[in-house]
Amino acid sequence: MSASPHKLCPKCRKPMSFALPPGGKGTRAMRCMDCDGPDPLKSGDAGWVNSSLKPPRK
Repeated sequence: MSASPHKLCPKCRKPMSFALPPGGKGTRAMRCMDCDGPDPLKSGDAGWVNSSLKPPRK
């Protein structure tokens, strides 16, 4: 059996990625994008969230 080249997430057991912290400032660290990834709807990077477009009303 060969060793995995990636560290596995202790929560979901999926491969972790070497990534910058939220905000992009600081040192890189191993993060699970499924468990610890940024929520695009709550992120300030998603400019369309604050646009004038709204879902249709029933």
